[in-house]
Amino acid sequence: MRVPIVRPTTRGAVLLAVGVGLLVTAYVAREPSLVGVGVLLVGLVLVALAAAWLGLPRLRASRRVTPSQVEAGRPTNVELSLAARGVGVPALYRLDDRMPPSFGGAQALDVPMPARQPIRVAYQCRPLRRGRFRLDRLTVEATDLLGLAQRTTRLRADASVLVTPPVLPLSAARRQVSGTSGETPIPQTAISGPDDVLVRDYQPRDDVRRIHWPSTARAGHLMVRREEQAWDPTAWVVLDSRSAAHGGAQVTSASFEWLVTLAASVGAHLLDAGYVVSIADAGARTFSSRREHLQPRQAWLEHLVDSRLSPETGLGEATRMVSRETSGHLVVALLATLDAADAAQLVDTADANGGWVLLLDDAAGTSRVPAGGGHTDGGLDQGLRILAAHGWSVARTAPGTDPSGAWQRLGVRAAATGVWS
Repeated sequence: MRVPIVRPTTRGAVLLAVGVGLLVTAYVAREPSLVGVGVLLVGLVLVALAAAWLGLPRLRASRRVTPSQVEAGRPTNVELSLAARGVGVPALYRLDDRMPPSFGGAQALDVPMPARQPIRVAYQCRPLRRGRFRLDRLTVEATDLLGLAQRTTRLRADASVLVTPPVLPLSAARRQVSGTSGETPIPQTAISGPDDVLVRDYQPRDDVRRIHWPSTARAGHLMVRREEQAWDPTAWVVLDSRSAAHGGAQVTSASFEWLVTLAASVGAHLLDAGYVVSIADAGARTFSSRREHLQPRQAWLEHLVDSRLSPETGLGEATRMVSRETSGHLVVALLATLDAADAAQLVDTADANGGWVLLLDDAAGTSRVPAGGGHTDGGLDQGLRILAAHGWSVARTAPGTDPSGAWQRLGVRAAATGVWS
């Protein structure tokens, strides 16, 4: 607790000025009758200031926020407890909780006089942005009953709150495998021996080392082994954190915040579907929600809280991270812009089955062009052609709109290849 600040209120300052003025006038005009009134007014204010400094009790405060982890846009409850050390003169108390604007802004509450038993006040906040917030700026203003003096006390009432990106609902996903009898849903768990090999029809650009010759001999045409990820599927999310793609090097960006929201939604959706989900951004920051995490969804959201824009101009660092992993995983790229170079880097991260791209559009339905150029319409068209030629599915979504339609379109297009739906 800092040293309290005692000062006259507006009313007290006016009375003090009038009192001093009367005393000066009495001295200049030789009017003794004004001295008593001036002394009375000045004395009232001085007594009020002394009572505010000495008579008001010292305070202690504590704060509790429930839940301590909340998604952006959802309400959280704040409870403040205020108690007095000793008994003081009656006063009017006003509590000012100065929280960051992105957490809901300042809250001003009138509270009764604190006693030895704490008084509790509660209110609701709705944080608007992700982040790690530390709430500690609590101010209590006590005013005497005549409204002449005010004491301002700054108290420590620390509480930490983790605000994660919101998770938007997406259409259901399921894992499938293609075999000689068509597509069959893959169960979450299974018991298999060394002879139980999952196979599917050979597709162009499949690795010849994956050809399963016994199944090829039985079927009469080339068959390839499914990757082990079919039983324990893996997905990678590529997050476009390039500052140039979001309008320049800014601390915050509406388009980047929307991509983080999409990453949270896609990751949570795939985790719920049984995938092991990893993420890589343009700055080569990676994270994997492996099975050892007791709460992989929570760990995924906590990681995205700290996502930041990167000065990198390309996706090379992110795609290299993904390419180091084994093939056969699902790659979902969340992009603000796209050109031929981006597309060429992305196609190296997935096998012949391709991947998925969610590309941001502006309100007019056209793709964003970053500050400084570099991603022209021609580059976009060429990038789309490169992705299509390698079996990638692309859908566009505008910031602030429901992404479930775009996600559904990706699933429908990919289902046509017989790999993902």
